[in-house]
Amino acid sequence: MLFKRIIKYLFILIPGLVILALMVLFIPPIWRYWITYPSLAKQVNELSKLRREPPVVTELKTFRGVMHVHSFWSHDSEGTLFDIIPAAKHSGIGFVFLTDHPRGNIDTLPRGYKGYYDGILIEPGSEKQGLPSGRLIL
Repeated sequence: MLFKRIIKYLFILIPGLVILALMVLFIPPIWRYWITYPSLAKQVNELSKLRREPPVVTELKTFRGVMHVHSFWSHDSEGTLFDIIPAAKHSGIGFVFLTDHPRGNIDTLPRGYKGYYDGILIEPGSEKQGLPSGRLIL
C-alpha cells in the first residue's frame, strides 16, 4: 500500500518538476524576446529621433568609434571581422577597440586583429577582469 502511494506521488512529482524546469529554462528568453526587446527597440527609436549632431566649434576632426567590443576570441561573442566591419561601417564608426577575454593562460592581445580593414581601424586589447575593476588593457 505504501509502495503504491510512493509511486503515485512520483508520477505526479516528476512531471511537475520537469514542467517547472522547462518553465525556468524557457520563460526568461521568451519574456525577453516578446516583451523586453520590443520595448527596448521602441525606446531606442524614440531616443534616436531626439538625437542632433552637436555644432562644430573647433577645427579638430571628430572620430567615432567603439572602445569595448568582443570578437569570437571571447566566450561571450561570435562576431568575426566579417560581422564587425560591416556593422561598424553601417554605424559610421571609424575605429573599434577589441577587448576580448583571455582563454585560460592564453591572452587575446598578441593574436588579436590589428590594422585597417576596409577603412575601419581595429586595435586589439584584453579585458582582464571586466570594466568595473578598471583593469582594461589596450
